[in-house]
Amino acid sequence: LHSHVHKYPAQYVGRRNSSGGQQITGYHHGDHNNDWILLPEITNPPMDYENNKRIAIKDGDVIRLKHESTGNCLVSHDISSPNTGANQEVSAFPCANSTNDENYSKSLWIIRMKKGQTELFGKVTSFMLVHKDTGCSLFMGPQKLPDWGYKQLEVAAGRWERQLNWWRVDKRKIVLNENETQLLENYKEDQVKEEEGNENGGEGNENEEGEIKLVEGEPREEDQEDEKKEDSDNKRIKGNPETIQESEKDGEKPKKKKSSKKKSKKGKSKEEKAKEEPIVPLTPEEETDIQVATEFLEQQKPGFFKKFFEYMTVQIEQNNKLVEEGPPETSPLYWPFLVHGQPFWGSKDRKQKVYLLGNPFTWYIAFLSLPIYLVLLVLDVFAMRRGTTFLSKEQQNFLYQKGGYFMICYLLHYVPFFVMGRVLYFHHYLPSYLFSALIFTCVYQIFALKYKILNDAW
Repeated sequence: LHSHVHKYPAQYVGRRNSSGGQQITGYHHGDHNNDWILLPEITNPPMDYENNKRIAIKDGDVIRLKHESTGNCLVSHDISSPNTGANQEVSAFPCANSTNDENYSKSLWIIRMKKGQTELFGKVTSFMLVHKDTGCSLFMGPQKLPDWGYKQLEVAAGRWERQLNWWRVDKRKIVLNENETQLLENYKEDQVKEEEGNENGGEGNENEEGEIKLVEGEPREEDQEDEKKEDSDNKRIKGNPETIQESEKDGEKPKKKKSSKKKSKKGKSKEEKAKEEPIVPLTPEEETDIQVATEFLEQQKPGFFKKFFEYMTVQIEQNNKLVEEGPPETSPLYWPFLVHGQPFWGSKDRKQKVYLLGNPFTWYIAFLSLPIYLVLLVLDVFAMRRGTTFLSKEQQNFLYQKGGYFMICYLLHYVPFFVMGRVLYFHHYLPSYLFSALIFTCVYQIFALKYKILNDAW
């Protein structure tokens, strides 16, 4: 649920008037304009939600949604929405914290949760927002808005319950009052001072002349090892006269090995800092909230069939949304007859093309095997009803077990295309064609067991 400072145009398509209010759209990406503050309705006595951050939102509660960036409240009114005239427009207008405000009644929304859910939790609770005045529920439509809406999705209010009406809280954050904000800033300042003290403790600072100046703190093990090496080098130079003579002949004085006491100025890593941070114990209220949320998640844990049904439902919904333009669309009814193929590519001068077309010989043989298979199936069932035999046990194995399995697969891969709302192409028939070819092999085996000529090697 997204909003920004831009307004609706004065008129929509078809010269329908708009409210000219702040746009409410659907946006797929994370943005600060997606943040909303949930406020309760004004009651007598008023609810002290600023000092009480743990007021639970229950099923059936009446709330107001205030856009955090612009400060306007979500409202709906008896004005047609931009794309669909049968639905109500949803907008955002300034709203005072008073029942006398003209937009107050329009900004009230009733929370309707799914069956079995009684309290609002982030990520897991699904709920509808029903407008209290009109009874319409907030939904996000699949249609995109024109250029004035930046091609974002339409958000409106309608009277029909569907999957697009359900919402979830993706993130939540606590809005701090002045005292809590000051305490948080003081805590951050103390943390910064503590980190600076840890970084300076026991480290060497280099001055402008390149000398090492020690600060307070215990010497490190690396420094002690460097000092031992330096002492041993000095002793070795002083105790070896040949080394001194050779260096004096060259006009050089014996050099002492400098110890490298410089330390990387990089601070501690984030992992080290995280380990050093004190663990703040949870309050009894926080422990209770975590326990309630955990129990709720255990109760809502879906089973296999529920997850499978949801997977198939989402798959079908997303598949029906593929309606963008492409190669010439074809009807599933003509796919088995190979009426025409599908163009894949064409050069700019239109002299070269890549065109998909099935092999007519194998294509029609595979398709004709379908009615032959059905005729054999009907004759064998009719013969069994009459108490006679039409096919042997081995032939029936190819007819029922293998052929029946391939026929079911063929229908499952072909029939659903007749009810799909998406754009359809010739290549969608290829999986069904594969199963029709396998049905042909079963039909061939049934006849091969009866006629010896089909068993001979070609």
